[in-house]
Parts: sequence; structure tokens; C-alpha cells
Amino acid sequence: MTRMVQEATIDRDRMELSLGDTLDVKTGILLATIAVLGALTSGLLTNGSLGKGVQTAQIASLGMLSVAAFFAVWAIWPRDYLLPELPDVYAKWLRDLKNHYGNAQTQAESEFEIGMITKANERIHRNHRINRIKSRWLCRAFVPTFIALLIDLGTLASIEAVKFLS
Repeated sequence: MTRMVQEATIDRDRMELSLGDTLDVKTGILLATIAVLGALTSGLLTNGSLGKGVQTAQIASLGMLSVAAFFAVWAIWPRDYLLPELPDVYAKWLRDLKNHYGNAQTQAESEFEIGMITKANERIHRNHRINRIKSRWLCRAFVPTFIALLIDLGTLASIEAVKFLS
């Protein structure tokens, strides 16, 4: 196995773990946005001077935010990523291979490297699947959040327009 393939595999293994963290951060930011929009929507709904149309729009916004919150929580829900073993596990594995192969130390090291890459590939496939699921839920959460934002901005604009025209 070439050194380039090994390095690319190890890099991808690390990238999948990092991507999971990045998706969690993005989801956390989206949840904070949902909370702010929820507070704004709640404030607008309690304003008794708004017409039925505006109140209906705010109820729709609240519904969108509820859906978005559900999707975002599902995106950030803890999942079991595969992680590399602790270094002492690898040291024991290599020691056992060297004992098994006796004088053929290069054969033991070659088998160890192939095994490390095989395990890294298993982690990559599992973690990639988890990240794909998280990403899909995050995208699903973004759409209703954006719709709620547009509704809230439209409501605020209409309130200001009424004030300006009065």
C-alpha cells in the first residue's frame, strides 16, 4: 500500500470526526436562531393590537419554528462515532504480530499498516454515514427556520409601514 493512500485515509478519518463537530456547532447556532425567532414570534403574538392576518402569520411562524427545532434537535442528537483505539492497543497489536511472524519483522509491520488502514476505512464509512444523516437533518431544520424568519421580517415591516403611514 502506498504512503499516499495511507496518508489520504488517515486524513479522511480525521476529517469525518471534525465534520461531525462542525455540524454540531452549526446546529447549535441554528438552535440559538430558532430561540431568538421564537421569542420574537411570542412577543408579536402577545401584541393585542395586531390584526388577525398578522396573528395568523405569527402562528404559522411558530409552527415553522417548532418543526425546525425538532429537526435541529434530531441533527444534534448524540451518535456513536467510531474512534481510533488507544495507542497501547495498537502497540500490543504490533507486538503480537511481531511475535507471530518471528524473524519477518517487515511482514509484521506491513500487516500492521494494512490493518490500520482497514480499521480507518471502517471508521470513515461509519462516521460518514452519521455525518450524512446529521447534515440532512440540519438542512431540513434550516428551511422552516428561514421561512419563519421571512414571516417575522414581513410582520415587522408591516408594523413599521402602518406606523409610518399613520
